[in-house]
Amino acid sequence: MVVLRALELENFKTYHPKVRIETKGGFNAVVGPNGCGKSNFMDALSFALGCRASSVRGKKLEDLISNNLSEKHFKGRRFATVRVIFSIENEEANNLELSEYVSRLEDYEELLLILSRTITGEGTSEYAIAEKKVLQHEYFALLAKLGLRNNAQTFLVFQNQIESVAFKTPKELTAMFEELSDSIDLKAQYEEALQQKQRLDEESALFFQQRKALSSERKRYKEQSAEAKHYRELEERLNRVKSTKSLLHLYKFSLQQTQIENDLNKLQQELESSKESLKDVESKLQQQRTLSANASKFKSTTQKKLEGLLQEVENFHLLQTTKESQRQEIEKQLASKKRSQATLQEKISSTESEISKLRETLEDVEQALQITEQEIVNASTECTLSSEDYETYKNLKREVASKTSFLKQELETLQRNEQLLSQQKTGLEQKLEKALAEQVACTAEKDKIEDQIKRAYNKVEQLRQEAESKTLEKQQMMIQRNESLDRRKQLEQTLRVIQNELIECGAILHENDIQTRMEEAFTVMKRVFPGIKGKLRDLVYPVQSKYRTSFEVVFGNFLDAVVVDNSQTGAECISYLKQQRLGSMLFLPLADIRPKPIDEDLRRLGGSCKLLVDVLNCQPQYVSAMRYAAGSTVICDSLEEARQVFSRVKREQKRRIKLCSLDGTVINKSGFVTGGHVDTEETDKRMQRQKIEELRRQQTAILDELSHLTTANMSRLDDKIEKIANDINTRESQIVVLERELDSLKERKKQLSEKLSTCHNIVVDKLRHQLDEKNRKFSDITQQVQAILQEIRNHENQTFSNFISKFGLSDSFTFEQKYIQGLENLSEKKNKLDTQRVKLSRRLDYENDSLRACQERLKLLITEISSTEDSSLSILQEEESTRKQLEQLEKEVANLRVTLRNQSTSFEQENEKSRNLRKQLISIQEQINQAEKQLGNKQEELNELKLARSELLRSCMLNETLIPLKGNRQLSDEDAIPEDDELDFDSLSRRYRDCKTDDDFAKVINEIEENEHQIVSELDKIAPNLLAGDKLLSVKTRIEEIVQKYEATRQEAMEATRKFQKIREERRRRFLSCFNVVSANIDRVYKELTRNSVSQLGGTAYLALESYEEPYLHGVKYHAMPPSKRFRDMEQLSGGEKTLAALALIFAIQAYRPAPFIVLDEVDAALDRDNLEKVARFILQRSRMNSPKEQYIVISLKDKFYEMADALIGIYRDMERSCSGVLSLDLNQFGEVSLQQ
Repeated sequence: MVVLRALELENFKTYHPKVRIETKGGFNAVVGPNGCGKSNFMDALSFALGCRASSVRGKKLEDLISNNLSEKHFKGRRFATVRVIFSIENEEANNLELSEYVSRLEDYEELLLILSRTITGEGTSEYAIAEKKVLQHEYFALLAKLGLRNNAQTFLVFQNQIESVAFKTPKELTAMFEELSDSIDLKAQYEEALQQKQRLDEESALFFQQRKALSSERKRYKEQSAEAKHYRELEERLNRVKSTKSLLHLYKFSLQQTQIENDLNKLQQELESSKESLKDVESKLQQQRTLSANASKFKSTTQKKLEGLLQEVENFHLLQTTKESQRQEIEKQLASKKRSQATLQEKISSTESEISKLRETLEDVEQALQITEQEIVNASTECTLSSEDYETYKNLKREVASKTSFLKQELETLQRNEQLLSQQKTGLEQKLEKALAEQVACTAEKDKIEDQIKRAYNKVEQLRQEAESKTLEKQQMMIQRNESLDRRKQLEQTLRVIQNELIECGAILHENDIQTRMEEAFTVMKRVFPGIKGKLRDLVYPVQSKYRTSFEVVFGNFLDAVVVDNSQTGAECISYLKQQRLGSMLFLPLADIRPKPIDEDLRRLGGSCKLLVDVLNCQPQYVSAMRYAAGSTVICDSLEEARQVFSRVKREQKRRIKLCSLDGTVINKSGFVTGGHVDTEETDKRMQRQKIEELRRQQTAILDELSHLTTANMSRLDDKIEKIANDINTRESQIVVLERELDSLKERKKQLSEKLSTCHNIVVDKLRHQLDEKNRKFSDITQQVQAILQEIRNHENQTFSNFISKFGLSDSFTFEQKYIQGLENLSEKKNKLDTQRVKLSRRLDYENDSLRACQERLKLLITEISSTEDSSLSILQEEESTRKQLEQLEKEVANLRVTLRNQSTSFEQENEKSRNLRKQLISIQEQINQAEKQLGNKQEELNELKLARSELLRSCMLNETLIPLKGNRQLSDEDAIPEDDELDFDSLSRRYRDCKTDDDFAKVINEIEENEHQIVSELDKIAPNLLAGDKLLSVKTRIEEIVQKYEATRQEAMEATRKFQKIREERRRRFLSCFNVVSANIDRVYKELTRNSVSQLGGTAYLALESYEEPYLHGVKYHAMPPSKRFRDMEQLSGGEKTLAALALIFAIQAYRPAPFIVLDEVDAALDRDNLEKVARFILQRSRMNSPKEQYIVISLKDKFYEMADALIGIYRDMERSCSGVLSLDLNQFGEVSLQQ
């Protein structure tokens, strides 16, 4: 135990020349009037314990030397000395290793330790231990051993400074705790280690960045190296492309030269051939005429056949279009086809009969022709006319011919006209017969179309009735569906209302066990994960029950938040909840959350306003979680006060704050007010259960009804509606198709009607009129011919009258008939019979063609009737057969068209050949001349080609373009111009060597040139770094060096980090060891100081860290709440309350590191009588009952304070010597003061 025994002052302020002040262990009171020097006693003690001059009310050390002494007293050397004498027990001296400094004086039983500090005239300090001078650090080290150096203000409280202890800022409190806990000793090491760590981290990061930069540089050089390689490859590709292009040009020249030479030979041969062909042109022309006639005949025959097939194709198209109607009216069609069959058969029969008649007539004509030929032979034999007579006859005949030449010419003209009219009559008769046949066919087709229109009308009406019926059914189903949907919506709305009411009654919440499962999961997680601290509602609690409502309202969801040590534990908990398929929880990791700093201005709002965090309590390690949840919310007693504070802060400080009244009403920062606290206790539970049961019954009934209105049922109804809609659409589509078919049939009927009523009638009438006109003209011409013939006979009779009289004949006609005309008549008769035979043959051919066409139509009709009669069920097969037949006919038509086109082409070709042959006869010599000219041009072209080839080879030699030669040689400038057979074209690809035409060569050469331009363009874009490979190796070496430095620096950084963490933990341990002790004692001490009859427990005081991890870098908050008073800031406490709070802190600090004594200079200035007595008794109690006992030196002017002291030290003013005097009195000789009040 160390006790202050005496204080010797020499020339120190008002004490001179030398004054000794003795003290006793226990409670010492220093008393005296104002201005006598009591505070100088305090200054002297502080000065001796190492305080600076500014701390003892002086600007510099010379100011502490007494000014009331003359220079003679100082003998030329001004000084002041303060000696402090301590008594130490022997055991403690050994423990503190003070044996060499202590001594035993004759007036004292204990070991004494004397410390002194002297002020020299030069204004410096000298330190001495046991009258031996020592260095300052040795002196201070000894004070530290005695517990008098760490923080002097914790045991030396100067005048008017007691409140400053309570007013210390959080940072100042932190500095005080650092000095108390010796953690300040590690501050330099901490900062040095931190700087070392940061420096090494920066160096490591720098090396990492350098490595990253070098890696980027390596990547760049690698890319440049690849680019250089690519550049060389492109150059090689360019050389190969140029070589290929040049070789391809040479190959083209070679082919062109060969082609030109071949052309020269060919032109020479063609010239010779042209000369030879000139002789054959005439014979070929004659042959060509025959071929042209044959081609024209073949073309006409094919044209007729094609027309017949086109008619059949048209019939088949019509048949295919009306198949569906035919299937429905198959019996009617069958009857119609049979009628058509009968008609055709009748026509065939009539045609066959006509053919039979024609054949009989032809046989008769041929027989008459044979007879006439025999008659000619016989007449030639019977003729006996002499040559002289015959010559005379011929002369006379010429005379008659001369006389009747104009009549014969007119006769020939009339006979030609007669023959022409006969031919026209025959043509008109054939046309009339054909028109009548077409009229019959159109009539039959019109009747058939009318029948089809009638059936289509009936079908359309039937489909419309079915569509109307389906539409009505659809409308009824739509009405049913809409009613079901409306009912369903109504039921769902009612169901939602019931469910909301159930939720409000808590039924749904109570029906599930989610909350129970969550609680069970929390229990399991707390057992599995040791990092879980608990729920925030269990860790934080209000200091008074009246704040509980505000606490619960503000915290809200944070009440159930789970506090964990770090984010990893939170992540593991979340993973567990996911695995168990449970709900979500809110986790607050203590190591990671960073609550916003609290605005200290909110603690000075006045009135009943307090920060929520100030009325809550929790363990120090959970302060950050509490602050995170509470924020800067302010608590007020009433809503009215909260409104006023909100308006005042908004108006004066131009900001918004969040407030909450004691009844739970919250004013948000936005100004919105959320309702106050409602008593959550359920009332009238029986009525609520009845309401829930009724709601459940209604819910069940609605669900049953909704089960009949399910989506499946609605879907089935929608399917029916959709099916009906599809049926309606199908029928409407059929109606549209039928209406289109009706329009088509009506149009066809209209066309047939117009054709029958106008075209056919007009054509038939016109043909008949023309035929009558031709017959009339033919009759007139016949009469004219007979008249001219009679006139010619008259001239002949006159001329031949003398000649024929020799023969006993009367007229020339008889003579000619007997001698001359017989033969001529027989010849003429023979010619007429030949003409009649030709006509009959042609007519017979026509009738045979007509018969064959009718037979073909009859055959097709019989096939259709047979197919229809087989079975009505095979109609689809018939349609397929019809389609195939139609395809076959179309193929035949196509083939015929191709044949006709070929024949037309052949006909045109033959005609063209004829024209060409005729032209050849005229231009053969021009062709020969042109051929000779072409020979000259080709020879000139060959010379130019050889010149271009030579120039290209010379250019390749100059440009060193590689041209391969046979024998694995390359073209060089030393070689002569090689021939084509010396060049090696095998190196060209097959595609290039397959080029034959100029277009082929132009295409591939363009491709090569495009490739060449592309390569050149790519080369122009590349600026290769040809030294990139060498630089790449250099960069790799530098990277290896940087990696080694980086690894070394990283190891040093890790070591520095471990060292820093070790210092940080030690500094934190020291700080917290002190803080925890002081924090654990301060509430007890404050309660003892503030306990009274009204509040037996006393007030509340506590310390709070702003940071638990590194508390020495942040502040320490000190809060004291006097008994029976609400929480307020320290600045708002009264002077006495501040004094008590400061004393509580000072006394609590003694629990961690007790000082040998405590000196209090007029700390009772602000205390009232009751509090003064409490403090005095508290000090007296600690000086007597604490172990070890504490020594208190109190400077006071109040008798209530110092009357309880064990000893009095009186300080007075010695007016004679102008110095302070000292008196002492042991009060224990009058009896000890009782500790009981």
